Amino acid sequence: MRLILSMIGVCCAGLVSAAGPRPLALVTEDYPPFNMPGDKPGEVRGIATEIVQQLMLRSERPYQIKLYPWQRAISMAQSTPDTCVFSMSRTPEREALYSWIGPLVQNNWVLFARETDATAAVPGKIEDFKEKRIGSYQGDAIVAWLQARGYKVDVATRDDLNPRKLLAGRIDFWATGGLIGQHILRQQQIDGIVPRLTFNHSSMYLACHRDLPPDEVKYLNHQLQQMREDGSIAAIYKRNGYLP
Repeated sequence: MRLILSMIGVCCAGLVSAAGPRPLALVTEDYPPFNMPGDKPGEVRGIATEIVQQLMLRSERPYQIKLYPWQRAISMAQSTPDTCVFSMSRTPEREALYSWIGPLVQNNWVLFARETDATAAVPGKIEDFKEKRIGSYQGDAIVAWLQARGYKVDVATRDDLNPRKLLAGRIDFWATGGLIGQHILRQQQIDGIVPRLTFNHSSMYLACHRDLPPDEVKYLNHQLQQMREDGSIAAIYKRNGYLP
């Protein structure tokens, strides 16, 4: 009898563990307005965060979201199963490192300039800035994109350091996401810096560990496409005061 009960216990335990998927660890950085700390301890909010939360809810996938420094977050998604990082620009250099779900959001890359400099003749393409010092920050896809094309990139530890470097003349231009740059300038109450040139159109994704089953990746992408088609993503943008 004890043997039978023991076998039943093992079988039941197996059924419980198979009853649902393992929780996903979703890691991100402070990258407003897409993902950033909330008002409560441990809370994460932002456009991309709300999209990911709704995606997990629709997919009935248990999850936990935490903020980390960007370099640590992207390393975790590469090395730890059931871990995904957002909001990640999908580039050729990163393609084979993750399983991709998205795009979550669009993130145009923009050169910001001092307003006094922006009144000069406006070049029509990024190649006209080859000899200029362009500021970005460690781990951002913009750094690799610019360096691969021979630009002079001054790499800060955080993106929010770049506006004052620009005002102080330590860099000639600041390269960042268009919405992110506007948000940082508002937060720091800085005037005198304006967008000058959009030089790339980038989409950002939920990038997961390569061991995430292909069927699950396909299912999550399908659910995200449904959100796009039924207006849920546009509604999240609008609620946050932006246009998709």
